[in-house]
Amino acid sequence: MPGSLVGVTLLRFEDGAVMVAEGRAPVVGAGGAGLATALRLSRSGRRVALVQRAAELRAGGCALTLSGLGFDAAERMGLVPALRAAQPEPVELLHVTESGRPLARMPPDLQHALLGDRPLSLFRGDIERVLRSGSARALSNCRTIRC
Repeated sequence: MPGSLVGVTLLRFEDGAVMVAEGRAPVVGAGGAGLATALRLSRSGRRVALVQRAAELRAGGCALTLSGLGFDAAERMGLVPALRAAQPEPVELLHVTESGRPLARMPPDLQHALLGDRPLSLFRGDIERVLRSGSARALSNCRTIRC
């Protein structure tokens, strides 16, 4: 089958370590992109070796907005309800100069009127938590390897 991983895959790391992932598609990093990739591969029937350096999930992190293609991908993966539930309450957007002087303000009701319900703004750690918890069954055939 085109694009499938057959046989043995050797993963080599900077420190010279080598890991064998027999018949598993290697996905490096259990951040948002790695978890989403592992989820899509797993749902398509592939076995996944999820390689992660950090011992635990991050909390918080930078804020990200999913809109357009990002929202479409989350919708196709069935994650929008859980992401929406994890989204913090909207706050006023404030654009400031380099010195901190306010240039423009946009209250939450105006944001909603202009953008509707499609954009989702969350912290990186919340997106990763939703991907991991909402996908536990699909990710059950993943083997997570800490390097």
